[in-house]
Amino acid sequence: MFASTKATDDERTTTPQSPLRKRILQHRRALTICIIIMLISIALAVGFGVGLTHGLLGPVLASTSSGSSTSNSNSNYVTTANGSVVWQPPIGSTYQIVLSSPLKIADAATSISPNVDIFEIDMFGNTNTTIAKLHNLSKKVICYFSGGSYEPGRPDSSQFQSYDLGNDLAGWPGEKWLRLNSSNVRSIMTARIQMAASKGCDAIDPDNMDGYVSSLISLG
Repeated sequence: MFASTKATDDERTTTPQSPLRKRILQHRRALTICIIIMLISIALAVGFGVGLTHGLLGPVLASTSSGSSTSNSNSNYVTTANGSVVWQPPIGSTYQIVLSSPLKIADAATSISPNVDIFEIDMFGNTNTTIAKLHNLSKKVICYFSGGSYEPGRPDSSQFQSYDLGNDLAGWPGEKWLRLNSSNVRSIMTARIQMAASKGCDAIDPDNMDGYVSSLISLG
């Protein structure tokens, strides 16, 4: 049986094919290629969907988990693919960024200036009490920390190892780029996200995440 099949194959390669037969074979090849591409596309789509369902996009900071969310005109919550409920700033929201010093709010304050929807403040420099006061004034809070650079003055800066540090960050004395694929760096950043959640932050702003476009990183 195998000899007969081999002979048939040899005949196909040596016997001239008619134009009609060539056209039929070309159509079959094209159809086969299309089917393969479709199957690959379906497999990728299913795999990506499963990844989203199981939360492979990483952790998100759910404002409802902190117990500090408030009902106000600035409330806008969405459900992510992994089932977490998170706050999403509405389009047109107003905001104020205060990073150079801790925000000061009087205990009996009934308003704050500027009267904006969202305040972005330094996570380390502000307390849970400050964030709670902003919530009481129907404000949302974004907590800032550097996710891609080492800052020598932070409470957890001693946890970084020399292996984690890259070149100096231009314009910021003592600050250095971080090796983001370091398990130690990722552990520190995970703890920072957890700290933001425990403080009641509605969202985080991890700065300096664009190191991949900098020619000054040089991790060695």
